[in-house]
Amino acid sequence: MIFFEANAAMMSNQIRSLAISSLEQFRSFFMRFKKDSYVSATDVVVMETDLENIHIEDVFLTVKLQDLEDSIQFETSLEEIKNSLLQVIKNIIETTQNFHRPENGLARSEKNFIWAVPLEDLLVQEIYRDIEGVIDSNIHIVQSVLDIYNQYSYLLQESEKVQKFINQPSNTIKHYQNQILKYKTLYKEVN
Repeated sequence: MIFFEANAAMMSNQIRSLAISSLEQFRSFFMRFKKDSYVSATDVVVMETDLENIHIEDVFLTVKLQDLEDSIQFETSLEEIKNSLLQVIKNIIETTQNFHRPENGLARSEKNFIWAVPLEDLLVQEIYRDIEGVIDSNIHIVQSVLDIYNQYSYLLQESEKVQKFINQPSNTIKHYQNQILKYKTLYKEVN
């Protein structure tokens, strides 16, 4: 029985080592995105206009936008994205669960499984907190992107306004020129 216990302990240690190594690699990936200060969404827009000194932020995720009635929203909520990213940690830990002890095929044992790595493990919790902190910091900046887009959300109904304008017979050439100038100015502002 001592042999089987030693074998189970060795296997448990190996599985723990693999799981922790995977989690540390995952954390290492996220730590690339931890910064003392983050560039605001507004600053990114300004930087993109300076083509000679353009600096693109390091990103790993693209979040699509969609229009909902009269506003712009993320296609997938930032909370859902955060939960999906943190779920990877839980999935890695779940892989350590329910590994059968090898002696169960050879001899009867009261213990069916080797020791699993619990989600409450202090090292696992530290890694979880580190990753969650980086995600939260970045999500805060990403959320501010909506402010930029939503200041122009009125454009979502602009085609209806243009159609109404065109259908008004009382509009003169001067009215049309003013509308064209307005849209040219808006175009320059947006681009």
